[in-house]
Amino acid sequence: MKRKLVVMLAVLALGGAVAAASVFMSGGPTIKAAAMAELNVTNLSCGSCVNNIQQALAKIDGVGTADISVTNGRGQVTYDPARTSSAAIVKAVTDAGYPSTVRLDLSADDFQKLQSETEQLSAAYVARIGSRLLSRDDFNQALNLRRTSDLGGSASSFDSPQLQAQVWKELKEREVMLAAADVNKIVVQDGEVSLEIERIKAATPDFEQTIKSRFGSPEQFFTKVKENMIINRNIELNVIAGAQTNRDKQLRFSEWYNDTLRKTDVVIFDPAIKQAEASGSSSCGGSCSGSKS
Repeated sequence: MKRKLVVMLAVLALGGAVAAASVFMSGGPTIKAAAMAELNVTNLSCGSCVNNIQQALAKIDGVGTADISVTNGRGQVTYDPARTSSAAIVKAVTDAGYPSTVRLDLSADDFQKLQSETEQLSAAYVARIGSRLLSRDDFNQALNLRRTSDLGGSASSFDSPQLQAQVWKELKEREVMLAAADVNKIVVQDGEVSLEIERIKAATPDFEQTIKSRFGSPEQFFTKVKENMIINRNIELNVIAGAQTNRDKQLRFSEWYNDTLRKTDVVIFDPAIKQAEASGSSSCGGSCSGSKS
């Protein structure tokens, strides 16, 4: 059955419980000749933390936009260097209950150069995840396959921020786990992949049609199976090895994944993808607040 194929390709069934806690929000006026401070921010737990920081920064004359990631504990704040400073921004965030330090401080000239490079990159890539660039072609292909699958196989121009956010989340999680496997030099031979595909084929009625509708081509399917095997092997050898129960495996995986994501640089080039992630982010409904240190 098609459902069985999906289950066989799932990453351990552990990835489904990964908490997607990334929130990007922006506000404030656009500033000409803006500088940019990138911060390391602690005590972040949900969208309300971002709101608290936004409110604190709104009180500073000269602050432009602020993008805060709950997942990796980083924030990017643009500001007018003639009216305020990165030190003032850090103080405001820290005083709001989220101890912060400056990770990177770009002058107006350097920030403008960075923006120009980002615009050029966005023509071909939607994001950088660690050292891996996610191409626009790969993202669009994943988006189109999801549209077709969700609509029962019919092509459609249907689009929504929620769909983009879901596809982006899945691709980001996959790239983060592939990058981690690459660090551990995990290898899966093509012959192993072919054997696995034969096992899947034997258990899946309408195999060719299923592959075409869900993956586009046999070549794409081969690539996905190989990537799944690489991810699974890394998790089995380096994350859950020795765990005795499913609960222990789940806890180890969740802790490892969240820690890996926090340590992975995720830079979104495409404004629509960035907004899609913001629209699909979780929030604790305003119930949390920073604890002052």
